[in-house]
Amino acid sequence: MLWNKYILYTILLATLGNIIVWFQLNGQLKWEFMRNNTFLICLIGMPISYIFFKVTEFGYLGLGSLWNLRFLIYGLSYLIFPFLTYYFLGEGLTIKTIISILLSLIILIIQLI
Repeated sequence: MLWNKYILYTILLATLGNIIVWFQLNGQLKWEFMRNNTFLICLIGMPISYIFFKVTEFGYLGLGSLWNLRFLIYGLSYLIFPFLTYYFLGEGLTIKTIISILLSLIILIIQLI
């Protein structure tokens, strides 16, 4: 597979989208403002939906397959989630988490070669 601008856009937007989703869903565990403003936090879902709409558009153009795109997004999300959870919530990386992160890297590599 050849790299192209659509794959780059897909990776960048999917990374951004997953980071925003992490804060939207898990911020309530860290910050009282997010815990006490559920409706406001739920409104963040609209821009998140748009981001992932574009991820699907660009990813399909770049990869040519919805399956490849699905695995790419899954792999990226599983790389982002553990590190944000560790950094913001202090949850350590267990051996299961580390193995899962390595498997996610393998999935990403398979989808991008």
